[in-house]
Amino acid sequence: MAGTWGALRLFAVYALATLLRTTLARRTILQGAFAPAAALASVTEYTWHVTLSSQAPDCFQRSVILVNGSFQPTLEVVQGDFLKVNVINDIPADFPSAADGISIHWHGFSMRGNEWYDGTGHIAQCPILPGANFTYYFQVNEAAGSYLWHDHSGSNKADGLQGALIVHAKGPEPWTYDEERTLFLTDWFHGEANALLFALNRPFVPASQTPATGQWNWVGLPQAILINGKGFYGDCDLIGGLSVGAGVAEANPSCNVTTAVISPGKSVQQPWASPGNPGCSHENITVTAGKTYRVRIINGGSLLYQTVCFEGHNVTIIAGDATPTEPISFGPCVDINSGQRYDVLLTANATVGNYWVTAQPQYRMGSPNGFAVLQYEGADETLGLPATPTPQPGAVAPWTEPQAAMVVTAASLVNLSSSSNASGLEPVVTAAALALAAPLNSTTLQVPQKATRTITQVVTQPILNSTGQLRWAMNNIANSNTPPCEAPLSLVYSDNNYFTNMAAASGTSGTVDENLQSVNKSSPLTVFLDDGSTPPVYPSTGQHIINLDIGDVVDVIMTNEPGDSFNGDLTAAGMPGGPAARNTTEQHPFHLHGHHFWVLGSGFGPYNSSVEATLNLVNPMYRDTQILPEGGWTVIRFVADNPGLWFYHCHIIWHQLIGQGLIFAEGLDQIGTPPAELAECSQQCNYDFGPFDPEWVAENYGNTTYDLPGIASAVAA
Repeated sequence: MAGTWGALRLFAVYALATLLRTTLARRTILQGAFAPAAALASVTEYTWHVTLSSQAPDCFQRSVILVNGSFQPTLEVVQGDFLKVNVINDIPADFPSAADGISIHWHGFSMRGNEWYDGTGHIAQCPILPGANFTYYFQVNEAAGSYLWHDHSGSNKADGLQGALIVHAKGPEPWTYDEERTLFLTDWFHGEANALLFALNRPFVPASQTPATGQWNWVGLPQAILINGKGFYGDCDLIGGLSVGAGVAEANPSCNVTTAVISPGKSVQQPWASPGNPGCSHENITVTAGKTYRVRIINGGSLLYQTVCFEGHNVTIIAGDATPTEPISFGPCVDINSGQRYDVLLTANATVGNYWVTAQPQYRMGSPNGFAVLQYEGADETLGLPATPTPQPGAVAPWTEPQAAMVVTAASLVNLSSSSNASGLEPVVTAAALALAAPLNSTTLQVPQKATRTITQVVTQPILNSTGQLRWAMNNIANSNTPPCEAPLSLVYSDNNYFTNMAAASGTSGTVDENLQSVNKSSPLTVFLDDGSTPPVYPSTGQHIINLDIGDVVDVIMTNEPGDSFNGDLTAAGMPGGPAARNTTEQHPFHLHGHHFWVLGSGFGPYNSSVEATLNLVNPMYRDTQILPEGGWTVIRFVADNPGLWFYHCHIIWHQLIGQGLIFAEGLDQIGTPPAELAECSQQCNYDFGPFDPEWVAENYGNTTYDLPGIASAVAA
């Protein structure tokens, strides 16, 4: 098996690439591979061949996942139309995978009445196995705006299986602009994503590590930031080609962009993993003086919160996560976390020339900047770069909490007078126009004034007693999606009481067998029915379920506690052989499937009655991805009106895959009839908290770079 993919890695040739590029979107009078369809037709149809190639988006050659031969293609559809996407998994079976297959999630879509097509692997469906296919077919009853699609099984999105998803309004929009541009941001690693995940699942505690278990590693910091799939890892200094291995650094790197196009040449920073460099370039965002542009900024990264800055140009935020906002400007920069989207208006009113577009990481010191060029028509193209110095990491501070709270839902959508907009910025937004941008069949996003259900979730980072593995947990439960090798949505459709029955059988102290790597359809499922208030005494694993009734108005209070809280290290002094204390916290972007929610408030420090009094019940932002600050709190509110199983999780993929999530089980007796054909489930599948030890990696994928060297040895090299 490993030899088959080894040949692919060596030659990276796909004879069918030209043919595949012709099997794209079909719609009446449709033109272009990934273009939106004509207004007269009602179905936009795609056939996606998902394949593997060897490419170098940032001049570092590695394996990447492509769709019809394209890297991170954009999908466009008209609001209210039907979307039909036949996904064919042509990724070789011997490419590293923690989830046995792929699935496509439509990030930000409510999927109301289409719960079977949400695309969450081992929740809504089984992953699409290598050599198999599955067709997603549903009506896009969503707000017009900016979204993203991505794999939601394993970590394939970080290898390229993702892209922008644009829903065009079926009628007039509330803003006036001349043209559109899209900025799709990716934090890019030089190791295959699932290989990085393997190391995260090994014992964290040094005393538990042996040659047989393999070395535990942080994912570390990305080696580059791609803007529309382009960038150069050599723009900024890296340490041993890995940036900073543990994800913590004492200083930011120095960056110096010297050329817009990088010529081919062998990698000098990671020769142990790269056969060469075929060349790469930076993205050019072309504009014409005097025109106004709607720029869709989409953070498809797996790790980084980023600040995007447009040198010499102030931008006005007009939408967040596909919800129109009161127009607001913070100057040339916009903060955006993983999974979030902001639409801004940029007017090309500067002197004709070249200007920096910078994606600067926040809260991860040591990460490199990403760079693109805002190039005016008629500007000097000799060098193709701005004349000003290269912007440096750490130069721009992130938004403060008061600044973030200033981004609110447009007044017309919450039945407020537009005159309440104190910014004084144009355009004036009318209720009639905003109705087209609201979810179909709804013209108001006024927040319910009282919750009928309050759920508290505490985020920690425990170590499991039985294995020494490090997890991310919510209410002391690290969520695992397997066993069994079936989709829970199918199980609860057949038996609405499935979770209740399994919880009664599971008890409240789930454990992990350190030798368990594979499970099957009959493997028992550990279920925790969480009332949102009483966590298990000790860190546990299993499917983290919260039942909701249709009509519930739900408040979720998130608090961010030190990693070793709730007996996370089992003893006050830390685990034997482990660190003495792990009392730090991280920021987390939490994403909710099946819903948008109102962000009532967010801040640093403890959540108590004094901060509760500051919650915004007038015009809170209505979105699907919100930040939980370091050591802080966030309160969101949503209405449980969408039957299905809806994942709520950190959108940092490395956090989600080692436990940071839960499932809202909503109106299980009202789940719709499943499609005639579902993705086939395998009889045996990987346990997602398995140890992924070196022997298993070698047996399944061969002795290749999939078992990456340890951070220390890589830096030394």
